[in-house]
Amino acid sequence: MNNPSKTSPEKYKSIIEKSQEIHFEMYSQEDLGILLRFLTASKKEAWVLELGTGTGLALSWILDGLGAKGVVVSVEKEAQYLELAASFFGDDSHLQLVHQDAHLWVNENKKARFDLIFADTLDREIYRVGNSTRHGETWRILCRRRFKPTAGLAQGSSG
Repeated sequence: MNNPSKTSPEKYKSIIEKSQEIHFEMYSQEDLGILLRFLTASKKEAWVLELGTGTGLALSWILDGLGAKGVVVSVEKEAQYLELAASFFGDDSHLQLVHQDAHLWVNENKKARFDLIFADTLDREIYRVGNSTRHGETWRILCRRRFKPTAGLAQGSSG
């Protein structure tokens, strides 16, 4: 993990520290955060979907670029991680934190429309997210992490 730069969001360093305390090691790199902030800021009233909140590192960049009328829905299935993110952003009126499996949330909200979809989850089904456009064009960033399969994973799964 890179050390936070001067352009990092205000809460970024604190989130890294808390993430390390709970041994959360799946955080996004700063260059991805800069891209997320840029893409979010490129839409005046962006509606953003984040699948895989984690502890909120990428979310900090998204919120940093969000306009006054923007909305973010961030979905995380792990309660411990979502609670940490909520401790930093739970009072943000532009944010809806959802404790649910991302695959289930997508299936239950097929009519929801977003300007930016950031999928940072190991759930392979998420990569079928489509037709979720609000204004004719949706930015989609799909983060596929490399990980070592465990005994509990089906043969051939790659994340």
